[in-house]
Amino acid sequence: MHRLLTRQLQKAGIISDTESLDSSQLQQLLELVSQTYQESDKDRYTIERSLTISSNEMQELYQELKAKSESQLARDRAMLRSLVDSIPDLIFFKDTESKYLGCNLAYCEFVGYSEEELIGKTDFELFDEDKAEKIRCEDQAIMHDGEVCRNEEWITYPDRRMCLIDSIRSPFHGPDGELLGLIGIGRDITDRKQAEEQLHVLTHTVEQSASVVMIVDVENRIKYVNPKFTQLTGYLPDEVIGKSSQYLQSRETLIEHGKEMQYALNNGREWRGEVCNRKKNGDRYWAYIVISPIKDEKGDITYYLCSVEDVTEAHQLTEQLSYEASHDSLTGLVNRREFKARVQSLLERKSTRTEHHAMCFMDLDQFKIVNDTCGHSAGDELLRQVSQHLIRQLRSNDTLARLGGDEFGVLIEHCSLENATKIAENLQQIIKEFQFKWEGRLFKIGVSIGLVAITNKDKNLSELFRNADAACYMAKDLGRNRIHVYTSEDRDLAQRHGEMEWVTRIYRALEQSQLQLYAQTINPVSNPLGKKLHYELLLRMQDDDGNIIPPGSFLPAAERYNLIATLDRWVINYSFTMLVQYPLFMSQIGLCSINLSGQSLTESGFLDFIINKFDETGMQPEKICFEITETAAIANLSMASNFINTLRNIGCSFALDDFGSGLSSFGYLKNLPVDYLKIDGMFVRDIASDPIDCAMVKSINEIGQVMGMETIAEFVENDEIIGMLEEIGVDYVQGYAFGRPVPLAEILN
Repeated sequence: MHRLLTRQLQKAGIISDTESLDSSQLQQLLELVSQTYQESDKDRYTIERSLTISSNEMQELYQELKAKSESQLARDRAMLRSLVDSIPDLIFFKDTESKYLGCNLAYCEFVGYSEEELIGKTDFELFDEDKAEKIRCEDQAIMHDGEVCRNEEWITYPDRRMCLIDSIRSPFHGPDGELLGLIGIGRDITDRKQAEEQLHVLTHTVEQSASVVMIVDVENRIKYVNPKFTQLTGYLPDEVIGKSSQYLQSRETLIEHGKEMQYALNNGREWRGEVCNRKKNGDRYWAYIVISPIKDEKGDITYYLCSVEDVTEAHQLTEQLSYEASHDSLTGLVNRREFKARVQSLLERKSTRTEHHAMCFMDLDQFKIVNDTCGHSAGDELLRQVSQHLIRQLRSNDTLARLGGDEFGVLIEHCSLENATKIAENLQQIIKEFQFKWEGRLFKIGVSIGLVAITNKDKNLSELFRNADAACYMAKDLGRNRIHVYTSEDRDLAQRHGEMEWVTRIYRALEQSQLQLYAQTINPVSNPLGKKLHYELLLRMQDDDGNIIPPGSFLPAAERYNLIATLDRWVINYSFTMLVQYPLFMSQIGLCSINLSGQSLTESGFLDFIINKFDETGMQPEKICFEITETAAIANLSMASNFINTLRNIGCSFALDDFGSGLSSFGYLKNLPVDYLKIDGMFVRDIASDPIDCAMVKSINEIGQVMGMETIAEFVENDEIIGMLEEIGVDYVQGYAFGRPVPLAEILN
């Protein structure tokens, strides 16, 4: 049939002799036949005759062509449908009454209806009435005007989702131009819009950020900088974009952080740290940088996000605080803390095992004279000048430190003890030749130096400092203005070490409440019913196991190292606080005696401290008797007299302790307005067997009574001594014959 048709078409001139019928020509023929087939029989007959084809042949040909055409059309429709359904955009068709004619798969999934369910429905069945009416009116306007309409709006779908839809709607027509309805294509841009908004917010945030933000690619080229970058560095974006970020970094940063930074980033890890960078004008600034890798969907690094915060001010403040923490504000020398750190670092070096080093402590002599006569301003200036003189005499690798007050330390590295001794002698000579002038007055001072070698055996910093400190004190004790070199065989230093150990224990006892007060009775000798008991309060210390340590073990160290006044303050504060809580006990006794050291008598502010404690606690001054030793009172006679008179004026009593032990006791007695004389126990103990001791006790008692003072005998240990003291006329006795000291808490309770 195909060959027959081909021959007829050749005869009709539709194709040439040599051509075969291609698909387009076949389609042309199909349309021609289809068209004429629907016309009148006459027309069909005309066609048949013109083609000289029989009606049977023509019918057979038509059926064949029709079958092929419908099959191709079905395939085309299937392909078109598949294509439309594969499009992610929302596609729908409506008729002229806004009823759905069809849609693609994406639209079905979006609205929650199948295409069969949707066909024939209107938007009134999908959306609320107002929304549906608005869509209907827009559809009618589009079909009436014949224009394409683009719209972007939020739509709430049947499942209550709010979606932002970007849509295009336009009318569509048939082959003859007849309006068939409306076609719409929409896209859900909710996520994109939100992403755009987030990007806008992020961009605005980055642009307005107080921190510098940079984006660098994997080849370390700068791709973006925010305005803060220009404010900080002075570089405009065009001056740095495309350049390596190392362009901004200082050499120190590249050396110190370059490798670790690159290693972290190459392994996809964040890096952060404080670095030094450069500004356009060459100035350097400190920045805290956080560099984070940005990865794509595959996990590959595409960019690096750099956040840069200017911390120059904080860095400078930290450096300043660090300097102040390690240096003395007056002299500019390193302080005790830094000095100890440097010595500790030296001890930890392995090279110290084979090298020789030394350390010395220096204590200025006669410094107190300048301070007391000219004031602290003069003392400060003296220390500054001395520091400058000393540091000029030291090597560059030696360390001069102000340890506190008028004490200095010198760390002499890589030096034998012999050479260190020469350096110490040179420093001593410098101080000896130094003259200090202040307001027309000229002062000369000296220095006591304790020198200790640092050997491979020295591993304990505390012990090394104790050795140097003890050697310095020994230089003072041996006459001042000299050098004492520490040796392990030095017995005097060994004793000093023991006392220094007690200093540490005293501090610990103060911090950990290991101090206690004991009390011992002072009994009237005659007419005991007419006089009230007195108590002397005595200081004791507890060790870590709870054992009581007698005062003779720790008080000498407290006196030598100027801690005795601190202990006196503790006794006064603790005793006043305790006693006021027991008014009945206080009404039944005569006095409570508290011992004061010679250092407390001369310490500035101690007298005010006592007066304030009376006011703070409400303690009755009439119930307190302060005991001071005869030697302490005589050594500071004018200050002791003022101290005694001030407190007696508010009601306190005073006792002169250990009376008789001084060489000129009676000569000074008339200048000390005390209420009681406590006769030294060394005379009382042997009064029954030694007539001289007996005579001394009698003499002291008689002098006291003549001067209107009552007497108290110490170390009373038996009845025989009591009898003799009663015969002599002593007023009070104190000792083991009447009772040993017991905790104050036991008496109060």
